[in-house]
Amino acid sequence: MKTLFFFTLLTLSTCDALNPLIDLGWINQNSLPPLVAPGLVCEDTLMLYCQKSVFNAYLNISTDIDWKNYTAMGQAIDKFLLPDLTPGIFTLCQARSRFHSCLGAQYDSCMNPFTLMQRNLDLISAYEYVAMFKSLEFDCDGGNIQATKNWPCLYSVYTDPKYAAARNECTSNYLSAVGNGTNYCTAGQNLLPCMARIFDQFPCASNADGSKIMDIRWFECERYRVSFQIEGGCPSMSCSQIIFGSTGFYVDPGHSAYMHQQKMAFYDNLGKGSKKRR
Repeated sequence: MKTLFFFTLLTLSTCDALNPLIDLGWINQNSLPPLVAPGLVCEDTLMLYCQKSVFNAYLNISTDIDWKNYTAMGQAIDKFLLPDLTPGIFTLCQARSRFHSCLGAQYDSCMNPFTLMQRNLDLISAYEYVAMFKSLEFDCDGGNIQATKNWPCLYSVYTDPKYAAARNECTSNYLSAVGNGTNYCTAGQNLLPCMARIFDQFPCASNADGSKIMDIRWFECERYRVSFQIEGGCPSMSCSQIIFGSTGFYVDPGHSAYMHQQKMAFYDNLGKGSKKRR
């Protein structure tokens, strides 16, 4: 039977990474929604193999780094968040895809804080490790079109001190609103658009005519929703509704096809290089 499990965190340590979702240092004991214990088992041998021999090996990360060293993992991942997509985030996404395929049906069970806590990992580390991979999951899958299309802007914003200051204000308001832990859905409903509005102060997030680039704001909203796992306790919360309202979300099919072609060409070149090294 699946069991609701409430986190009671005192504070999360800060990880100095570019990816804003890896840094969860603002969370307190009442700020997290309930999580659900996995319904399937996560095999230790498979998890270790996929982490070290697949994900780490592809990125040339030390095999000493795994879920027990989430800070070091965040720093290693951060090195691939570069101004250019290639070999930056495309390489990172290829590693994540291989990691996901390696774990197969056990992926969701292994990428669960409850599972990691059963392996003697503390609450803080378990939550931050899963948040890192939830962030990658969104960046490389659900938010890939927006990430690739708008990456120069996203990168410049995330490296700007003004972003960190605005984020701190949003998260501080969230902590004040969440109260004793029973108001996280209401507080989260305000946190998500607050994060999206940060981009209003950056010119790159607007079109030449001054209109807002809405898919950038959806991207920021959704990556917080997914990585913070608000959807676990607030399933009706929708960034498409928050950002676009009743008009819904629009994806440019031409850009989607173009970026898919670019990624496939990149992966194909990687495969050819791999064969030459054999």
